[in-house]
Amino acid sequence: MIADFDQPALGLATVRADEIRAELLLRVAPACGEGEPRLEGTLTGPLRHRDTTLPTRVTLEAGGLPGGWSRATFTEPAFWSPELPNLYRLEAWSIVPGRPPIRCERMIGLRRLGVRGLSCRLDGRRWVPRGVSVARASDPAHAPLLQPQCETLRGLHAVAELRDPAAIALAAADAIGVAVTARLQDADGRTLGAAESLQRIASWAIHPSVMIVVVPSTMPSAVAAAVLEGARGVRDTMLIAVEVDGTMPPAAVDEGLASRASMLVVDLPGDCMPHEAWRGWPAAKPLLARCHATDAADRPASPAASWESLRRRCDLLQAALAEWGMRGAGPARDWAGYLAASW
Repeated sequence: MIADFDQPALGLATVRADEIRAELLLRVAPACGEGEPRLEGTLTGPLRHRDTTLPTRVTLEAGGLPGGWSRATFTEPAFWSPELPNLYRLEAWSIVPGRPPIRCERMIGLRRLGVRGLSCRLDGRRWVPRGVSVARASDPAHAPLLQPQCETLRGLHAVAELRDPAAIALAAADAIGVAVTARLQDADGRTLGAAESLQRIASWAIHPSVMIVVVPSTMPSAVAAAVLEGARGVRDTMLIAVEVDGTMPPAAVDEGLASRASMLVVDLPGDCMPHEAWRGWPAAKPLLARCHATDAADRPASPAASWESLRRRCDLLQAALAEWGMRGAGPARDWAGYLAASW
């Protein structure tokens, strides 16, 4: 495989995805001063990390769509999920008249992901993410550790919560079958700018493992609004979540941001429970609860804290929220998922 940094940027959009048929659009962004590239080649698969399957070959239909898009039509699609991480090998050329073709070779996946009411849906079924934070996912020096780390998370049926995940980390998650929640922050927790965030989202969209992108609560509202508006084209590929302070009432949430987001991440410091007003919040948006694991001295847990412990922390958070919901009047709040952070 060609390294990601040696390849042209690839755009991906899902037109249709059901049991009978899937249609995928792909294109290469034009370089400065060049014409609109045409992508020609094939997709071969499904291919899985350790399994052997009988692959099929799908030819890209180039030239018939505006915007430089090429279409791939799958009559018996094999979708990606953590249980069955099916991938397809793209072997193509980016062609611009008058210039040498550029090789484009990637592993990509088809996925059926969305929301229905208060829940996330994956492959037509309810999906409840239970995420644990993974440190240094963007550090190339830790690349040799990524595969065994992902293997561990897969065994725990856990979602990896990553800050600004690098392509090498996502490729490992794609191949092994680990769902990822990607935060628009650098490794030190600083939020990314609007242009930088949209570049990240576009690059993450080709990775089937990236299911949720989180707009942190520390991102300025104007920047967050620009990110949500600019990311509208990838809503069929991933879910965009806005993080809010769960100790504040829902009335404090920016209504414009909440309406544009696929879901909200309700951040809860320590062992705090949500503000009482969240019980009756009428908006039909999935809510993911996020707690912060601490050590015996009530400090943030080390990034090296065992993922087994963080995964159990998700279960404890679920139980605590269920008890909190039972104490109120009316039906209990139905939470869509749980995240346990170690930073």
